[in-house]
Formats: sequence, C-alpha cells, structure tokens
Amino acid sequence: MTLPMNFTLVRHGLSEANRIQKFLKSEDVDGLRDAVDIVEVLARHDSTARLALRGVEQAEVTGEWMRENMNPFDRFYVSPHIRTRETAAHLKLEGQWIV
Repeated sequence: MTLPMNFTLVRHGLSEANRIQKFLKSEDVDGLRDAVDIVEVLARHDSTARLALRGVEQAEVTGEWMRENMNPFDRFYVSPHIRTRETAAHLKLEGQWIV
C-alpha cells in the first residue's frame, strides 16, 4: 500500500450526547427537540451515542460539498462508534468503509 497524497479527516456530526451537554450548560429547552431522554443517553456508553437530527444534516451537507469539490478518495476509514458510522453513511461517498 502506498502512502496517501492527501489525507482528509471529517469529524462526526452533532450527537445526542453533544446536544444534551449543550442543553445542560445553557438550559435551552428547544435544544433537546431531537434528543432522546437525558437519563437514557447519559446511562449509555459514549461509543453508542447516535447522531442528532442536526448531526445528520451536517453530515449530508458535508458529503455534498466533498462530492462536488474534492477528488475521489482511495480509501475510507471510520471508527466503530455509532455516531461516526452514521456520519459516514450520511456522507454518501462512493466506496467501502473500513471500520
């Protein structure tokens, strides 16, 4: 395997846990519209946090921009965390993802 000429990192979109953390800091009731019950999310392991609706939108917009403005990619890697795998799916990039 040859070394890559370019290397692009994409952070996952806004997750349920991110949304709850922002809510707890700001007490913005509207901030929890698309998050599940606070206790349920906080009780789960961080690796199982899912994307919030805003995170899905962020991933879709990012994927659209990447398809329009970047050369095709040789390889795709994603962590096993749920939110990162959901982000990868919503990017809609052609190719196989390696976990």
